[in-house]
Amino acid sequence: MYRLRKENMSATCVSVKIKTKDFKNYSHQRKVTATDSTKTVYKVAKELLEEVLQNNFVRLIGVRVDGLVNNNEIQLNIFDTVFSNEKQKKLDKTVDSINEKFGYGIISRASNLKKL
Repeated sequence: MYRLRKENMSATCVSVKIKTKDFKNYSHQRKVTATDSTKTVYKVAKELLEEVLQNNFVRLIGVRVDGLVNNNEIQLNIFDTVFSNEKQKKLDKTVDSINEKFGYGIISRASNLKKL
């Protein structure tokens, strides 16, 4: 998502693809309102994976975003509040700047941590 934000773009579709241990491919996608939020894409990708996974052993997982639009050309949704995503956008920009300064992966979300 960092690269999307860097190019001032947003995605309107999130898709996931898995390959099982016996090399069968499954994919799923969902349209979303234009977003460049890591949290939103992660949430949608996780929901899609839960729909696709059926107690299969997984060999490969891929997440992709499609339907790229320039942030200057996004049509606003009248049902969203103007400030609803400002906190998330500020957080994403802060994480991006830390990663640029100190290297990618120096900071990550707590949801990425492994349970002990």
